Amino acid sequence: MTITDLTARLKTLADSLRNVGHPVSEPSQVLNLVRGLHPQYRYFIPSLTNRTPPHTFMSARSALLLEELRDVQYTKQEATQTMVASHGGTPSSGSNGNPPKNNSGSLKAQGQTPSRPRLQQLWRRRPKLHHERRIW
Repeated sequence: MTITDLTARLKTLADSLRNVGHPVSEPSQVLNLVRGLHPQYRYFIPSLTNRTPPHTFMSARSALLLEELRDVQYTKQEATQTMVASHGGTPSSGSNGNPPKNNSGSLKAQGQTPSRPRLQQLWRRRPKLHHERRIW
C-alpha cells in the first residue's frame, strides 16, 4: 500500500468518526499513520515521532511522500546500475530490445584499444577538476 493510499484511508476513517461524534485528535492520526507504515519505513519513524512541535497529520504525510519518492528513485537507479553491471553495457537499448549498433568506425566499436598518443590526446581534452585548474 502506498503512502497516498494509506493516508487517504486513514483520513476517510477519521472523517467518518468525526461525523458520528467521535473526532480523532491530530496526534492519534499521526500515531495511526506510523502504525500502518510498511516495514521498509521503520527507520523513518523516529523522525516522525521525535519532532518538537509534533507533526500534524498533513506534515507527516508530506514527509512520508517525499521519503517514498526518494525510495522509488533509489530503487530505479539501483536497478539500472544492476542491469548495466550484469550486461556490461549502457542501459539504453534499440527498438527491438537489443543495444543500439555503433556504426562508427571507432576503435572501441572494432574491439581494439586506442594507442597511447590517442589516450594522451583524450586525457588532455577531458574536463579539468577544480583542484587541477590553474588560477593566474
